[in-house]
Amino acid sequence: MKFRFSVLKRSELLAYAIICFLAYLPLGNRCLAQGDLQRYYNNIVGVDNNFGFIVGQDDSRKDRYYFLMATLNEPVENLSTVFFYHGDKPNSAKLIRTFKVGEAYVGLYSIMASTSLEIQRLSYSSIGGVNQKLRSYINNGKADGVWFNNNASYEIFSRSEQLYRGKVTTGEYYESGMPLIDYDGSVVGLVASEQDKNKAEDVTFIAVDMADIFSTMYEATNCNYFKLIKRGSAETICVLNAKESEKKASDDKKIRSDNKIYAIAMGPAFSGHLAVTGGAGGFGFTAGWSFYLRPDVGIFRAALKPRYSYSRFNLEEPIELSSNNIKVHSFRNQVFEVPILLEWVFKRDKSSNDFFGIGYAPGYQLPLTVQYSSDTHVERTKLTVEDASVITGAFVAELGLEIGSGRIILSALYQTTPISGDADWIYMEGYSMLDFQSETGSPFRIGVELEFRLKGKWGLKGKD
Repeated sequence: MKFRFSVLKRSELLAYAIICFLAYLPLGNRCLAQGDLQRYYNNIVGVDNNFGFIVGQDDSRKDRYYFLMATLNEPVENLSTVFFYHGDKPNSAKLIRTFKVGEAYVGLYSIMASTSLEIQRLSYSSIGGVNQKLRSYINNGKADGVWFNNNASYEIFSRSEQLYRGKVTTGEYYESGMPLIDYDGSVVGLVASEQDKNKAEDVTFIAVDMADIFSTMYEATNCNYFKLIKRGSAETICVLNAKESEKKASDDKKIRSDNKIYAIAMGPAFSGHLAVTGGAGGFGFTAGWSFYLRPDVGIFRAALKPRYSYSRFNLEEPIELSSNNIKVHSFRNQVFEVPILLEWVFKRDKSSNDFFGIGYAPGYQLPLTVQYSSDTHVERTKLTVEDASVITGAFVAELGLEIGSGRIILSALYQTTPISGDADWIYMEGYSMLDFQSETGSPFRIGVELEFRLKGKWGLKGKD
């Protein structure tokens, strides 16, 4: 038997690399693919004078492999002389299933073996029609798990009944079960016919398209055995389908959640506001949590909004006690309040609502913090007014828009309880100072509030 192998000298290898580099734009992929054929060696198994090609590995048993053999005859059930690449120990394989592709047979085998070879999750594709030039392998004629790149390319010249027919140069060889590799580096088929080695003119062969093999196997076994990845994909079709199913289930769950009619909705709320009194004003904020009863049906609903409110009031002009040059500059108001509102939803659309709310906000005001300066304290000094710690009450009105899972609200609040509480006067450095009843009074706040519900969305329910 005549075998031809490709052994390059260093100078020849360098010249080949330079040619590939210079021809990179039009031919770069071809050069790379021809030089990259060795990455398929570990996926090839030798079976007597034929080949098998490993297409999968058991997820739970890493020493269990699955390979395919393509023939024109019924595959045998048990194989006893299966060799891995560079393996000198024969292994046994068992036929799992036979698939018919055109007039050819593809046997799916299982083999248990301990090997240090790394089995590749390679890409597969279709042969892609006639006039294709492909690459493949030959062995050394011995049962020692050694095979080589074939020098000659394999040319496809026709297709009929799901089978391709091709030829090699006279004097070259093909083997049953050989994987065929295209110039993009993908496995595109398996040779199904066996060459008559005694006839030098026997250069035509029959090949089974790998895409046809996959589609036939996929209908019967899903991706349990075939783990090659379709060219251009990031994962096997089963993994992609599973991810797609997961995404669809997640999307469906979200749609159901968004469209569900909830008895209670809730979520965080934040706002910024301007606060003013008879003699002072400034900016502040609120932060809290909002609860909505029957948020998705009817035109009326209730809202409960426990929250913390902070406002800084700057006096228009510092109040001064001239005898000791004491000046009051500002004070800070902090309240824990719980607005209780009745809301009227006067417009519902597919994804938004318009509403108006009115209610009352009981609360508790923390001690005031006053900032002042004097001859003794040139820098501004803080003073806590404990008497201003009181129970508060306030009227609240809101006008808002609900869209998606958020609400934007223009709100107004008038606190009926004076900020001073029971503190008619404050005392600084032994002097009575600042009549809070006249200078502070009841604050008025106007602000913009943002709220977010954690589950579901606003708008009409049960509508597409």
